[in-house]
Amino acid sequence: NLHPHAWPLYNIIHLIGAKFTKEGIEFSPILPKKKYSFSSLVLGFKRTEDGYSGWYSPLVAGNWKVTLNLNNDEIKQFESLEVNDSKKDISIKGDQIVFYGKSEPNKPLRWKIKKS
Repeated sequence: NLHPHAWPLYNIIHLIGAKFTKEGIEFSPILPKKKYSFSSLVLGFKRTEDGYSGWYSPLVAGNWKVTLNLNNDEIKQFESLEVNDSKKDISIKGDQIVFYGKSEPNKPLRWKIKKS
């Protein structure tokens, strides 16, 4: 049972498709907008016409798995990935882009993926 005041936050997290897992976080964005952003104490997520970016800041340090679930047409457009300011190879598995990155308390895992 969610408190009525928590519903807007719950609905926004649902629209960006954020799902917390034991390994990290998974995004399945369904909000039908070309540009938007969301920010909370634990995570941030931004969609622009160039791609997606975000950060993940759990209370404990770790190496986290980030998964983006996207449709096949969109997933083919991405050419660059940065995780904590380091360029990484893009790993596409079906309709998912999967990558890993580290965070520490007060030092979130930051990422961005851009189209051509």
